[in-house]
Amino acid sequence: MTSASAARTSDSIALILAVAVASGIAHLGTSTMPFQVGALMDGRGLSASLAGVFGLFEIGALAISMILLSPVVHRFSSVTISLAGAALAALAHAIMFLIPTTLPPLLACATLAGIGYGLVFAAAITGASTARNPDRVYALGNVGAILFIVVMMMIIPLASARLGAMGAFPAIAALILIVAPAMLRFRSRPALLTPPPARVLSQPATIALLVMWACYSLGTGALWSFAERIGTRLAIDPEMIATILSASTACGVLGSVVAALIGGRLPRVPAMLVGLAGTALSCVLMGYADGTVSFALGVLTYWIFYMYQYALFLGTAAMFDAEGRLGTLGGGCERLAFAVGAPIGGLIVDHGSFGMLGLLGFASCIITIPVCMPIVARTLRQRAAATDRSHESPDR
Repeated sequence: MTSASAARTSDSIALILAVAVASGIAHLGTSTMPFQVGALMDGRGLSASLAGVFGLFEIGALAISMILLSPVVHRFSSVTISLAGAALAALAHAIMFLIPTTLPPLLACATLAGIGYGLVFAAAITGASTARNPDRVYALGNVGAILFIVVMMMIIPLASARLGAMGAFPAIAALILIVAPAMLRFRSRPALLTPPPARVLSQPATIALLVMWACYSLGTGALWSFAERIGTRLAIDPEMIATILSASTACGVLGSVVAALIGGRLPRVPAMLVGLAGTALSCVLMGYADGTVSFALGVLTYWIFYMYQYALFLGTAAMFDAEGRLGTLGGGCERLAFAVGAPIGGLIVDHGSFGMLGLLGFASCIITIPVCMPIVARTLRQRAAATDRSHESPDR
Protein backbone atom coordinates (compact mmCIF):
# COMPACT_ATOMS: atom_id res chain seq x y z
CA MET A 1 0.00 0.00 0.00
CA THR A 2 1.00 3.60 -0.43
CA SER A 3 2.32 5.56 2.52
CA ALA A 4 -0.36 6.92 4.80
CA SER A 5 1.62 10.02 5.53
CA ALA A 6 1.75 11.38 2.03
CA ALA A 7 -0.78 13.93 0.89
CA ARG A 8 -3.33 13.30 -1.82
CA THR A 9 -2.35 14.57 -5.22
CA SER A 10 -4.48 15.51 -8.20
CA ASP A 11 -6.18 12.70 -10.10
CA SER A 12 -4.09 11.68 -13.10
CA ILE A 13 -5.25 10.52 -16.51
CA ALA A 14 -3.18 7.37 -15.96
CA LEU A 15 -5.20 6.49 -12.86
CA ILE A 16 -8.51 7.10 -14.65
CA LEU A 17 -7.35 4.86 -17.52
CA ALA A 18 -6.41 2.09 -15.09
CA VAL A 19 -9.80 2.34 -13.37
CA ALA A 20 -11.59 2.29 -16.74
CA VAL A 21 -9.75 -0.83 -17.93
CA ALA A 22 -10.19 -2.63 -14.61
CA SER A 23 -13.90 -1.74 -14.46
CA GLY A 24 -14.34 -2.92 -18.04
CA ILE A 25 -12.65 -6.26 -17.36
CA ALA A 26 -14.56 -6.69 -14.10
CA HIS A 27 -17.91 -6.32 -15.88
CA LEU A 28 -17.01 -8.52 -18.86
CA GLY A 29 -18.43 -11.60 -17.18
CA THR A 30 -21.86 -10.14 -16.50
CA SER A 31 -22.01 -8.09 -19.71
CA THR A 32 -21.06 -11.00 -21.98
CA MET A 33 -23.06 -13.63 -20.08
CA PRO A 34 -25.70 -13.91 -22.86
CA PHE A 35 -22.89 -14.74 -25.31
CA GLN A 36 -21.31 -17.23 -22.91
CA VAL A 37 -24.62 -18.95 -22.23
CA GLY A 38 -25.41 -19.13 -25.94
CA ALA A 39 -21.94 -20.52 -26.69
CA LEU A 40 -22.31 -23.27 -24.09
CA MET A 41 -25.75 -24.23 -25.39
CA ASP A 42 -24.67 -24.28 -29.05
CA GLY A 43 -21.06 -25.42 -28.66
CA ARG A 44 -21.29 -27.80 -25.70
CA GLY A 45 -24.94 -28.83 -25.89
CA LEU A 46 -25.91 -27.62 -22.42
CA SER A 47 -29.56 -27.11 -21.61
CA ALA A 48 -30.82 -23.65 -20.75
CA SER A 49 -31.07 -24.54 -17.07
CA LEU A 50 -27.50 -25.88 -16.90
CA ALA A 51 -26.17 -22.87 -18.78
CA GLY A 52 -27.99 -20.72 -16.25
CA VAL A 53 -26.22 -22.58 -13.43
CA PHE A 54 -22.93 -21.70 -15.14
CA GLY A 55 -23.86 -18.01 -15.02
CA LEU A 56 -24.82 -18.30 -11.36
CA PHE A 57 -21.42 -19.80 -10.50
CA GLU A 58 -19.47 -17.10 -12.35
CA ILE A 59 -21.41 -14.08 -11.05
CA GLY A 60 -21.78 -15.60 -7.60
CA ALA A 61 -18.03 -16.20 -7.36
CA LEU A 62 -17.39 -12.59 -8.38
CA ALA A 63 -19.64 -11.25 -5.64
CA ILE A 64 -18.56 -13.62 -2.88
CA SER A 65 -14.85 -13.18 -3.62
CA MET A 66 -15.22 -9.40 -3.24
CA ILE A 67 -17.14 -9.76 0.03
CA LEU A 68 -14.53 -12.14 1.47
CA LEU A 69 -11.63 -9.99 0.25
CA SER A 70 -13.01 -6.69 1.56
CA PRO A 71 -11.61 -6.82 5.14
CA VAL A 72 -8.02 -7.31 3.90
CA VAL A 73 -8.02 -5.72 0.45
CA HIS A 74 -6.19 -2.63 1.75
CA ARG A 75 -3.13 -4.76 2.54
CA PHE A 76 -2.44 -5.53 -1.12
CA SER A 77 -1.30 -3.46 -4.06
CA SER A 78 -4.00 -2.60 -6.62
CA VAL A 79 -1.52 -3.54 -9.36
CA THR A 80 -0.94 -7.01 -7.90
CA ILE A 81 -4.63 -7.72 -7.32
CA SER A 82 -5.70 -6.50 -10.78
CA LEU A 83 -3.06 -8.40 -12.75
CA ALA A 84 -3.56 -11.60 -10.77
CA GLY A 85 -7.31 -11.38 -11.31
CA ALA A 86 -6.94 -10.65 -15.03
CA ALA A 87 -4.60 -13.62 -15.47
CA LEU A 88 -6.98 -15.93 -13.60
CA ALA A 89 -10.03 -14.82 -15.61
CA ALA A 90 -8.19 -15.09 -18.94
CA LEU A 91 -6.85 -18.55 -18.08
CA ALA A 92 -10.30 -19.79 -17.05
CA HIS A 93 -11.90 -18.61 -20.30
CA ALA A 94 -9.12 -20.16 -22.39
CA ILE A 95 -9.55 -23.51 -20.61
CA MET A 96 -13.32 -23.41 -21.19
CA PHE A 97 -12.64 -23.17 -24.91
CA LEU A 98 -10.47 -26.31 -24.79
CA ILE A 99 -12.17 -28.67 -22.33
CA PRO A 100 -14.82 -31.22 -23.40
CA THR A 101 -18.53 -31.19 -22.63
CA THR A 102 -18.60 -31.98 -18.92
CA LEU A 103 -20.35 -29.73 -16.45
CA PRO A 104 -18.10 -29.98 -13.35
CA PRO A 105 -14.96 -28.63 -15.12
CA LEU A 106 -17.03 -25.87 -16.70
CA LEU A 107 -18.42 -24.85 -13.31
CA ALA A 108 -14.93 -24.95 -11.81
CA CYS A 109 -13.69 -22.65 -14.58
CA ALA A 110 -16.72 -20.38 -14.12
CA THR A 111 -15.84 -20.09 -10.44
CA LEU A 112 -12.20 -19.27 -11.22
CA ALA A 113 -13.26 -16.68 -13.79
CA GLY A 114 -15.66 -15.12 -11.29
CA ILE A 115 -12.92 -14.93 -8.65
CA GLY A 116 -10.64 -13.30 -11.22
CA TYR A 117 -13.27 -10.72 -12.10
CA GLY A 118 -13.84 -10.09 -8.40
CA LEU A 119 -10.13 -9.39 -7.86
CA VAL A 120 -10.05 -6.96 -10.79
CA PHE A 121 -13.22 -5.24 -9.56
CA ALA A 122 -11.69 -4.87 -6.09
CA ALA A 123 -8.59 -3.31 -7.65
CA ALA A 124 -10.73 -0.84 -9.62
CA ILE A 125 -12.46 0.25 -6.42
CA THR A 126 -9.36 0.47 -4.22
CA GLY A 127 -7.35 2.06 -7.01
CA ALA A 128 -9.63 5.09 -7.09
CA SER A 129 -10.56 5.21 -3.41
CA THR A 130 -7.67 7.54 -2.48
CA ALA A 131 -8.38 9.95 -5.34
CA ARG A 132 -8.85 13.63 -4.54
CA ASN A 133 -12.25 13.43 -6.25
CA PRO A 134 -13.39 9.77 -6.13
CA ASP A 135 -16.77 10.54 -7.75
CA ARG A 136 -15.02 11.94 -10.82
CA VAL A 137 -12.53 9.07 -11.13
CA TYR A 138 -15.20 6.39 -10.69
CA ALA A 139 -17.58 8.13 -13.11
CA LEU A 140 -14.98 8.64 -15.85
CA GLY A 141 -13.74 5.11 -15.24
CA ASN A 142 -17.30 3.87 -15.79
CA VAL A 143 -17.46 5.79 -19.07
CA GLY A 144 -14.31 4.05 -20.27
CA ALA A 145 -15.60 0.70 -19.05
CA ILE A 146 -18.84 1.08 -20.98
CA LEU A 147 -16.97 1.92 -24.18
CA PHE A 148 -14.66 -1.05 -23.58
CA ILE A 149 -17.64 -3.40 -23.21
CA VAL A 150 -19.28 -2.01 -26.36
CA VAL A 151 -16.12 -2.89 -28.31
CA MET A 152 -16.16 -6.36 -26.76
CA MET A 153 -19.77 -6.87 -27.84
CA MET A 154 -18.70 -6.15 -31.41
CA ILE A 155 -15.72 -8.51 -31.30
CA ILE A 156 -17.44 -11.60 -29.86
CA PRO A 157 -19.72 -12.28 -32.89
CA LEU A 158 -16.69 -11.97 -35.18
CA ALA A 159 -14.74 -14.42 -33.03
CA SER A 160 -17.65 -16.86 -33.03
CA ALA A 161 -17.86 -16.67 -36.82
CA ARG A 162 -14.15 -17.56 -37.15
CA LEU A 163 -13.63 -19.97 -34.24
CA GLY A 164 -17.02 -21.61 -33.96
CA ALA A 165 -19.75 -21.50 -31.33
CA MET A 166 -17.25 -21.37 -28.45
CA GLY A 167 -15.35 -18.44 -29.97
CA ALA A 168 -16.60 -16.06 -27.31
CA PHE A 169 -14.32 -17.61 -24.68
CA PRO A 170 -10.91 -17.17 -26.39
CA ALA A 171 -12.02 -13.71 -27.52
CA ILE A 172 -12.68 -12.68 -23.91
CA ALA A 173 -9.37 -14.21 -22.76
CA ALA A 174 -7.37 -12.47 -25.50
CA LEU A 175 -8.90 -9.06 -24.91
CA ILE A 176 -8.25 -9.28 -21.18
CA LEU A 177 -4.58 -10.03 -21.79
CA ILE A 178 -4.25 -7.25 -24.37
CA VAL A 179 -5.58 -4.48 -22.14
CA ALA A 180 -4.35 -5.76 -18.74
CA PRO A 181 -0.98 -3.87 -18.90
CA ALA A 182 -2.91 -0.59 -18.58
CA MET A 183 -3.64 -1.58 -14.97
CA LEU A 184 0.05 -1.08 -14.17
CA ARG A 185 -0.93 2.59 -14.02
CA PHE A 186 -2.53 1.92 -10.64
CA ARG A 187 0.96 2.81 -9.40
CA SER A 188 -0.05 6.44 -9.92
CA ARG A 189 -2.84 6.27 -7.31
CA PRO A 190 -2.56 9.05 -4.71
CA ALA A 191 -1.47 8.19 -1.19
CA LEU A 192 -3.62 8.65 1.89
CA LEU A 193 -3.42 11.83 3.92
CA THR A 194 -4.64 10.05 7.07
CA PRO A 195 -5.60 6.40 7.58
CA PRO A 196 -9.33 5.67 7.96
CA PRO A 197 -10.75 4.02 11.11
CA ALA A 198 -9.66 0.41 11.57
CA ARG A 199 -13.22 -0.85 12.21
CA VAL A 200 -14.87 1.14 9.44
CA LEU A 201 -16.89 -1.84 8.15
CA SER A 202 -18.84 -2.14 11.41
CA GLN A 203 -19.75 1.53 11.86
CA PRO A 204 -23.45 2.53 11.63
CA ALA A 205 -22.96 4.83 8.63
CA THR A 206 -21.20 2.18 6.58
CA ILE A 207 -23.88 -0.39 7.40
CA ALA A 208 -26.56 2.14 6.43
CA LEU A 209 -24.79 2.78 3.10
CA LEU A 210 -24.51 -0.95 2.40
CA VAL A 211 -28.21 -1.48 3.12
CA MET A 212 -29.17 1.36 0.76
CA TRP A 213 -26.83 0.05 -1.93
CA ALA A 214 -27.96 -3.59 -1.71
CA CYS A 215 -31.69 -2.74 -1.65
CA TYR A 216 -31.23 -0.42 -4.61
CA SER A 217 -29.48 -3.13 -6.62
CA LEU A 218 -31.89 -5.91 -5.69
CA GLY A 219 -35.02 -4.10 -6.89
CA THR A 220 -33.48 -2.54 -9.98
CA GLY A 221 -31.85 -5.85 -10.91
CA ALA A 222 -35.18 -7.64 -10.65
CA LEU A 223 -36.75 -5.12 -13.02
CA TRP A 224 -33.89 -4.82 -15.52
CA SER A 225 -33.65 -8.60 -15.92
CA PHE A 226 -37.11 -8.52 -17.53
CA ALA A 227 -36.77 -5.32 -19.55
CA GLU A 228 -36.80 -7.22 -22.83
CA ARG A 229 -39.90 -9.16 -21.74
CA ILE A 230 -41.70 -5.89 -20.98
CA GLY A 231 -41.04 -4.70 -24.52
CA THR A 232 -42.23 -8.02 -25.93
CA ARG A 233 -45.45 -7.86 -23.90
CA LEU A 234 -46.11 -4.43 -25.40
CA ALA A 235 -45.79 -5.99 -28.88
CA ILE A 236 -42.86 -3.69 -29.73
CA ASP A 237 -40.89 -4.84 -32.76
CA PRO A 238 -37.87 -6.95 -31.66
CA GLU A 239 -35.48 -4.75 -33.65
CA MET A 240 -36.87 -1.66 -31.91
CA ILE A 241 -36.43 -3.33 -28.51
CA ALA A 242 -32.82 -4.13 -29.37
CA THR A 243 -32.26 -0.54 -30.50
CA ILE A 244 -33.71 0.88 -27.29
CA LEU A 245 -31.67 -1.47 -25.09
CA SER A 246 -28.51 -0.64 -27.06
CA ALA A 247 -29.18 3.09 -26.76
CA SER A 248 -29.34 2.66 -23.00
CA THR A 249 -25.56 2.18 -23.07
CA ALA A 250 -25.09 5.71 -24.40
CA CYS A 251 -27.41 6.98 -21.68
CA GLY A 252 -25.29 5.18 -19.10
CA VAL A 253 -22.32 7.18 -20.38
CA LEU A 254 -24.37 10.37 -19.98
CA GLY A 255 -25.23 9.51 -16.38
CA SER A 256 -21.57 8.83 -15.59
CA VAL A 257 -20.48 12.10 -17.19
CA VAL A 258 -23.01 14.04 -15.11
CA ALA A 259 -21.68 12.34 -11.96
CA ALA A 260 -18.14 13.30 -12.98
CA LEU A 261 -19.13 16.92 -13.56
CA ILE A 262 -20.92 17.39 -10.25
CA GLY A 263 -18.48 15.33 -8.18
CA GLY A 264 -17.18 17.51 -5.36
CA ARG A 265 -19.20 20.51 -6.56
CA LEU A 266 -22.64 19.74 -5.09
CA PRO A 267 -23.55 18.51 -1.60
CA ARG A 268 -23.39 14.72 -1.59
CA VAL A 269 -26.69 13.94 0.14
CA PRO A 270 -28.93 15.99 -2.22
CA ALA A 271 -27.01 14.56 -5.18
CA MET A 272 -27.70 11.02 -3.95
CA LEU A 273 -31.37 11.80 -3.34
CA VAL A 274 -31.68 12.95 -6.95
CA GLY A 275 -30.16 9.68 -8.16
CA LEU A 276 -32.35 7.51 -5.97
CA ALA A 277 -35.55 9.39 -6.83
CA GLY A 278 -34.72 9.46 -10.55
CA THR A 279 -34.08 5.72 -10.64
CA ALA A 280 -37.31 5.09 -8.71
CA LEU A 281 -39.36 7.07 -11.23
CA SER A 282 -37.69 5.31 -14.16
CA CYS A 283 -38.68 1.95 -12.63
CA VAL A 284 -42.32 3.03 -12.55
CA LEU A 285 -42.08 4.26 -16.13
CA MET A 286 -40.68 0.92 -17.26
CA GLY A 287 -43.02 -1.27 -15.24
CA TYR A 288 -46.16 0.61 -16.30
CA ALA A 289 -45.09 1.34 -19.88
CA ASP A 290 -48.00 1.19 -22.32
CA GLY A 291 -46.20 1.72 -25.61
CA THR A 292 -42.90 2.25 -27.37
CA VAL A 293 -42.40 5.84 -26.19
CA SER A 294 -43.04 5.18 -22.49
CA PHE A 295 -40.95 1.98 -22.62
CA ALA A 296 -38.06 3.85 -24.21
CA LEU A 297 -38.31 6.67 -21.66
CA GLY A 298 -38.25 4.17 -18.82
CA VAL A 299 -35.25 2.23 -20.15
CA LEU A 300 -33.17 5.27 -21.09
CA THR A 301 -33.80 7.23 -17.91
CA TYR A 302 -33.13 4.09 -15.90
CA TRP A 303 -29.59 3.85 -17.23
CA ILE A 304 -28.93 7.56 -16.87
CA PHE A 305 -29.80 7.52 -13.19
CA TYR A 306 -28.42 4.03 -12.48
CA MET A 307 -24.89 4.85 -13.71
CA TYR A 308 -25.07 8.26 -12.04
CA GLN A 309 -26.05 6.74 -8.71
CA TYR A 310 -23.53 3.91 -9.06
CA ALA A 311 -20.67 6.42 -9.21
CA LEU A 312 -22.06 8.25 -6.16
CA PHE A 313 -22.32 5.04 -4.14
CA LEU A 314 -18.68 4.23 -4.88
CA GLY A 315 -17.63 7.81 -4.17
CA THR A 316 -19.46 7.84 -0.84
CA ALA A 317 -17.83 4.55 0.14
CA ALA A 318 -14.45 6.13 -0.63
CA MET A 319 -15.33 9.11 1.59
CA PHE A 320 -15.96 6.72 4.49
CA ASP A 321 -12.99 4.43 3.79
CA ALA A 322 -10.24 5.63 1.46
CA GLU A 323 -8.48 2.25 1.68
CA GLY A 324 -11.26 0.70 -0.42
CA ARG A 325 -12.53 -1.93 2.02
CA LEU A 326 -16.06 -0.53 2.12
CA GLY A 327 -16.19 0.02 -1.63
CA THR A 328 -15.08 -3.56 -2.25
CA LEU A 329 -17.66 -4.93 0.17
CA GLY A 330 -20.35 -2.70 -1.31
CA GLY A 331 -19.48 -3.73 -4.86
CA GLY A 332 -19.70 -7.40 -3.91
CA CYS A 333 -23.02 -6.93 -2.14
CA GLU A 334 -24.32 -4.94 -5.11
CA ARG A 335 -23.46 -7.72 -7.58
CA LEU A 336 -24.91 -10.39 -5.29
CA ALA A 337 -28.12 -8.42 -4.77
CA PHE A 338 -28.43 -7.82 -8.52
CA ALA A 339 -28.10 -11.56 -9.16
CA VAL A 340 -30.63 -12.45 -6.45
CA GLY A 341 -33.04 -9.88 -7.87
CA ALA A 342 -33.48 -11.83 -11.12
CA PRO A 343 -35.25 -14.88 -9.63
CA ILE A 344 -37.30 -12.62 -7.36
CA GLY A 345 -38.38 -10.71 -10.45
CA GLY A 346 -39.29 -13.99 -12.11
CA LEU A 347 -41.59 -14.95 -9.25
CA ILE A 348 -43.31 -11.56 -9.38
CA VAL A 349 -43.82 -11.82 -13.15
CA ASP A 350 -45.15 -15.38 -12.88
CA HIS A 351 -47.61 -14.55 -10.11
CA GLY A 352 -48.19 -10.84 -10.58
CA SER A 353 -47.43 -8.28 -13.28
CA PHE A 354 -44.71 -6.08 -14.73
CA GLY A 355 -46.36 -3.17 -12.95
CA MET A 356 -45.71 -4.90 -9.62
CA LEU A 357 -42.12 -5.37 -10.72
CA GLY A 358 -41.88 -1.64 -11.39
CA LEU A 359 -43.24 -0.94 -7.92
CA LEU A 360 -40.60 -3.24 -6.42
CA GLY A 361 -37.91 -1.25 -8.23
CA PHE A 362 -39.47 2.02 -7.03
CA ALA A 363 -39.68 0.85 -3.41
CA SER A 364 -36.13 -0.53 -3.39
CA CYS A 365 -34.77 2.90 -4.32
CA ILE A 366 -36.59 4.96 -1.70
CA ILE A 367 -37.62 2.67 1.17
CA THR A 368 -34.26 2.92 2.92
CA ILE A 369 -33.96 6.73 2.63
CA PRO A 370 -35.84 7.72 5.84
CA VAL A 371 -33.77 5.40 8.05
CA CYS A 372 -30.38 5.17 6.34
CA MET A 373 -29.82 8.56 4.71
CA PRO A 374 -29.82 10.60 7.97
CA ILE A 375 -27.11 8.30 9.38
CA VAL A 376 -25.03 8.66 6.22
CA ALA A 377 -25.56 12.44 6.15
CA ARG A 378 -24.54 12.88 9.79
CA THR A 379 -21.30 10.97 9.28
CA LEU A 380 -20.51 12.90 6.11
CA ARG A 381 -20.91 16.17 8.04
CA GLN A 382 -18.64 14.90 10.79
CA ARG A 383 -15.99 13.82 8.28
CA ALA A 384 -16.16 17.18 6.51
CA ALA A 385 -15.76 19.04 9.80
CA ALA A 386 -12.80 16.87 10.80
CA THR A 387 -11.16 17.47 7.42
CA ASP A 388 -11.60 21.23 7.75
CA ARG A 389 -10.00 21.17 11.21
CA SER A 390 -7.06 19.13 9.94
CA HIS A 391 -6.40 21.74 7.23
CA GLU A 392 -6.25 24.60 9.70
CA SER A 393 -2.71 25.76 10.52
CA PRO A 394 -1.70 27.03 13.98
CA ASP A 395 -0.57 30.45 12.72
CA ARG A 396 -3.89 31.36 11.16
